Amino acid sequence: MRLFVNTLQEDGGDKPIDVWIIAGSSNALGRGGDDPLPPFDTPNARSFIIGATGGQVHFSFTSIKYIDGFNTGDNHGIEPSLVRNYNSKEVYVIKVAAGSTQIGVEWADGGAQRISLINYIQQAKIELAGKDVRYRFYWSEWENTANANPTDSANFEALYEDLIAAVEVETGALYSQAMLKVNPNAIVWTNQTVNSQAILDAQNTLDLDSNFQLIDADDLSLFDGIHYASLGQIEIGNRVTI
Repeated sequence: MRLFVNTLQEDGGDKPIDVWIIAGSSNALGRGGDDPLPPFDTPNARSFIIGATGGQVHFSFTSIKYIDGFNTGDNHGIEPSLVRNYNSKEVYVIKVAAGSTQIGVEWADGGAQRISLINYIQQAKIELAGKDVRYRFYWSEWENTANANPTDSANFEALYEDLIAAVEVETGALYSQAMLKVNPNAIVWTNQTVNSQAILDAQNTLDLDSNFQLIDADDLSLFDGIHYASLGQIEIGNRVTI
């Protein structure tokens, strides 16, 4: 789990404070590929990672790479650009993601990632106690489900709504939700067309209480046919409506 914090004072005292929950598989975790980092500054000089190493770590691409556990490339997800786009407003990001996980297995009721997600939300609630916050959710996982389990693919909408219901037990109603759309350029699309189409159909018909954004990233490069490159992750973060 990583809790990124932009601790700058809010401009104009705007309330409430956004708390983003980033969850899913490897594209949520962030791979980045081997392309160089883009030429822009870190999101904010007063942004931190909290909880990952037992204390506060200054926000940097080096620390993200270390926490993600990958040894090559400039590894990060959408959080650098997501946090940066809040400018001077305080914003938090809770991140719980793991590669090769499926919405109908590890993220289902009783699954290891579901348990981890709920535990870290509860931990964040303690850290954020006394703050006026609204929770927002970003989900990126369809590749592993498309490859591994036709039943999960067919029931993607029900599985996602069950996950959201569990999150909302802890957070209350989510202010907004964003989901990364199936990419037709991905290897798994051509290998598992039926399963990928079932997930895409579910994504297009999701009926959610909160504001829902389906993020189209078809135009962004996949460095290995599945994972978005560094610039792609940054652009996806820019496309998330804040």
